[in-house]
Amino acid sequence: MDLFNFKVDLAQISVEDLAIFLLLSKNRNDENNLKDKAEKTGLYKCAVTEVGANASNIKSKIVSSVIGASLDCGIINKIPHQIHALLQATEQALRSIMDTNILTGNIGLRLSIVRDSQWIVVGIYGSFAAYHLVNQKRISLGIMHISY
Repeated sequence: MDLFNFKVDLAQISVEDLAIFLLLSKNRNDENNLKDKAEKTGLYKCAVTEVGANASNIKSKIVSSVIGASLDCGIINKIPHQIHALLQATEQALRSIMDTNILTGNIGLRLSIVRDSQWIVVGIYGSFAAYHLVNQKRISLGIMHISY
């Protein structure tokens, strides 16, 4: 696939790379093309969702969105060890991106969830703004072992 002006062999990239590529896709068409091609390899299951909220309730919205998208897209089943792995990966990504206490402001995020036969990855990318003139972009990944 031609992505960002270089060739990507989707059968050879890591689950982490795919999660980042999905986060950085510029529009829904590119995102859907990448997801479709990745899933057609038979190696990955993917989802992308978006969350916006204020700083006081962003964590709960992220968790709800990640679980909902993962179940809807067939990335996980309602099996305790799969839900646990997804929540651990989400917690890792959240810890990395929310390393400082954001007391006020708005947050707009894209979330990617990618799974292969051994790993589940949650990627988070977006804007954090206590004030619109000091908008910050951040990206993070959380990775957890999972098995089918």
